[in-house]
Amino acid sequence: MIACCPGGVGPVSVAALMGNVWDCARARRSQTTTDQSRDYTPLGASDTLRELSSLSAGWTISGDLSVSAVAEEKDSDAKEKRSALKRSVRLGSWGEAKAILGTIVNRSNEIDHHPTRVELEHHCTEGVELTLEISTHALDGRLSESDFGLARDIDAILPKPDPPTFSMSSVWYDLPDDKIAKFPSPRGESKLLLIDDNGKSLQDLHFGSIVSEIPRDAHLIVNDSRVFDARLWGSPVRNPAGASEPSTKERPSEPTEVMLLNEEGAVLSGVDPSLDTCAHSQKWRAMIRAPVEIGDQLELRGGVRATVVELFSAWEEEGEGLGVEAAIRFTVEGDEAEKKTLTFRSLIEQQGETPIPPYLRRPASSQDTEDYQTVYAGTAGSVAAPTAGLHFTPEIMDALEKKGVKITRFTLHVSAGTFRPVASECISQHPMHKERFSVHASALREVAESMKNGRPVICVGTTSARVA
Repeated sequence: MIACCPGGVGPVSVAALMGNVWDCARARRSQTTTDQSRDYTPLGASDTLRELSSLSAGWTISGDLSVSAVAEEKDSDAKEKRSALKRSVRLGSWGEAKAILGTIVNRSNEIDHHPTRVELEHHCTEGVELTLEISTHALDGRLSESDFGLARDIDAILPKPDPPTFSMSSVWYDLPDDKIAKFPSPRGESKLLLIDDNGKSLQDLHFGSIVSEIPRDAHLIVNDSRVFDARLWGSPVRNPAGASEPSTKERPSEPTEVMLLNEEGAVLSGVDPSLDTCAHSQKWRAMIRAPVEIGDQLELRGGVRATVVELFSAWEEEGEGLGVEAAIRFTVEGDEAEKKTLTFRSLIEQQGETPIPPYLRRPASSQDTEDYQTVYAGTAGSVAAPTAGLHFTPEIMDALEKKGVKITRFTLHVSAGTFRPVASECISQHPMHKERFSVHASALREVAESMKNGRPVICVGTTSARVA
């Protein structure tokens, strides 16, 4: 070892050398962790909720997202209100818990950001419950990107839960066709089943009674997604131009149903942005009720064609022909000016039908456009109505608000999963569709405030409950 310092390699020079090595290593580590993970910029409420949605199920946020990032230490409630990420997971044994916790500690050391609280609780033969809390101590009341980075790392370390093994052959539900109403009752006049708290008594009422049954201080959450006329019909084109050779495979001869789902690459704002742009060259994901292949074309009215450009999966539905889920690209015949004239909104207004439930087994009618739309519908994006909300009339909504019931709107666009039956034997093998939803940060604050104050929070239907 050679030291370029007075005194050669002596005790002082070695100490200085080791000190330099330590300082350099610490500087490199600081640089690495800062660049890769240590971002202590406080996140606002909207960014916090967006980051939360990227984590595995099981993470929750404790505290109050509205707490100021500069809350005073003298505020006795400040620490209680500070936000923290929290997750609990049940592990098989102390040994497994110790090994996983050791891996989490090692990763935390690498990125120089650690859980603020770790708790282990032994449940005898039922394993060990590991609870983790993450927050940034330097920030009073807000979470940082580093907190979510650590949470994502922990997600990768924790064991994945086993999928459910429920067998579909163990259940059966018989729904006679004569028990299905082909057309709905007038809005607001349908039946209402009232079940008391203990489930010991049932009352058969009409929906108008809901105003008197909902508590005065309740908070109602509704789904304001609008159904668009997503069902189109197209006739198969025999040996379309561009095909490498004539197809010998059997093709449907009758008009084929095309159920639009969403534009490929669509964002959370639903399909509204796509509707007001030209239909030519738009690419949509759709259900096609026929065994088509890539390159097949369906001809709609008005010189519009849909070409199959991708195939995703088979589509099986009881009582219906075998179909596929696919991506299709629309083309409009004519010159460039004509191609730009037809918007997608015009296309579905001229040719689209309301996608009524398939179990009704009847053609769609013009009245369905009104009947299968809630009175508070906003942004278009659903292929099926959030049905629990169909019963509310403007008068019922006004009466609830005058009574003191608070109403908050969430938006969840109902996707094809509502139509797709379970065709696999094991429930875990069923391909579930994703659904897009959006909630304004102020709406979340309203609901959180109601829950904090003990107000009853009532979700109208399963689509609202899925978001809440």
